Amino acid sequence: MKHVLILNHDNATSTMVRAILTIGWPDCTTQVTTSPQQILQAVTNNEVKTDVVIVAMSGFPEEIETLCRRVREVSPVAIVGLTDSNSPDIERNAYNSGITMLLLKPFTEFDLFIQLRNLEQENAGGGPLTSHKDGLFTKKSMPTEPAAGNVRLELETMQACVGDKRVRLTSTEYRLLAELVQNSGLVLSNEMLLERVWGPQYTDSPQYLKVFVHRLRRKLGCRTNGSHYIQNEWGRGYRFV
Repeated sequence: MKHVLILNHDNATSTMVRAILTIGWPDCTTQVTTSPQQILQAVTNNEVKTDVVIVAMSGFPEEIETLCRRVREVSPVAIVGLTDSNSPDIERNAYNSGITMLLLKPFTEFDLFIQLRNLEQENAGGGPLTSHKDGLFTKKSMPTEPAAGNVRLELETMQACVGDKRVRLTSTEYRLLAELVQNSGLVLSNEMLLERVWGPQYTDSPQYLKVFVHRLRRKLGCRTNGSHYIQNEWGRGYRFV
């Protein structure tokens, strides 16, 4: 990436984004603003090609929705939304407005880094990347293709295969599903999943787990008998069947 626009409605997230860009793309220039109008003007500037627009926000404000629609009218540039919202309605509105990718906070530096690298590779016509050449970001070791039943995971593409259907996952969704698939049939407690996927500081935050399980269920669909692949064992945790 050569040039990235950042709409800053969240200082902490914007700071993380700039740090990741500095490490992963040291030659990349960034333009940070709090004005949607400046973002639109920059996107339509033919002298400087914008590779990605990153929007750090809370929820999905109406002014951001309007910006995304207007940008999409004039440019196919990728728009990455970083939000604290876990509302299905907001997620649907975001994608309908032209958002390319929506990441739900909290996410790790690795999550954001991988998604940006994947966007870069896809724009260049290549396959998604999963690691940084200098080893600045690392993913914990796991089998290349965890599988259970007709569900198989592909680390190199960050996708799940459900029969013949391919399902694109975020890095957090992938890690959560990998934990469940590799322990198929076993009940994994909420605390265990939160610690393995998000880290020990999130073991008291079950809402994150509920949101991502809901997203995985929606993406994977149902088994032939109509039940979900990920089942909730009340008071105990989740298991993959």
